[in-house]
Amino acid sequence: MDNAGVIAFNNEYSLVFKVETHNSPSALDPYGGALTGIVGVNRDALGTGKGACLIFNADIFCFADPFYDKPLPERILHPRRIFEGVRSGVENGGNRSGIPVVNGCIVFDDRFIGKPLVYCGTGGIMPAETNGELFTLCGGCELDLSKAPLKYPGLHPWEILVSEA
Repeated sequence: MDNAGVIAFNNEYSLVFKVETHNSPSALDPYGGALTGIVGVNRDALGTGKGACLIFNADIFCFADPFYDKPLPERILHPRRIFEGVRSGVENGGNRSGIPVVNGCIVFDDRFIGKPLVYCGTGGIMPAETNGELFTLCGGCELDLSKAPLKYPGLHPWEILVSEA
C-alpha cells in the first residue's frame, strides 16, 4: 500500500492527499479500473495515519469523443463505453461511499482513443500528533535526494521526491 502525502496544516491537524492514475486498467475494464482507482486512493489516504478522515475526492478524465463514429482499432473499446464505465466506477467507489467528488474535469479529444487518462484523488485531515504511529519506533528518517537515480537531469529536490523519474 502506498500511503498519501502529508502536509502540516496547523498545530492540531495535517492535510492528507493522494492522487494516482488508472489509465490502462480503465482502458481494459472501464468500470473496474476506475473503481479500483478511487477506492485505492481512499484506502491509501485513510491508511496514512491513525485518525485520518477523508473529506473529498477529485478526478480528471480524458477520453475520445463519446460520439466517435470512425472504425476502431482492433481490441479497443468504444469511447462512450469507456466514458460511462469510468464515470460509474468513480461514482460508485467515491460518492456512494459517502466521500463527495468536489471537483473534476472531463476533456474529450480523439487522441485518447483506446488510452484514456483517469486521475483519481482524495484529500482529508488527520491529527498532527498521535500515540498508535510506527514512525515513533524508528525516530523518523532523513532522505539524501542527491543519491537518487534520475531519469532526467536537472530536477529540483521537490520534483525528485514526488516523481517516479
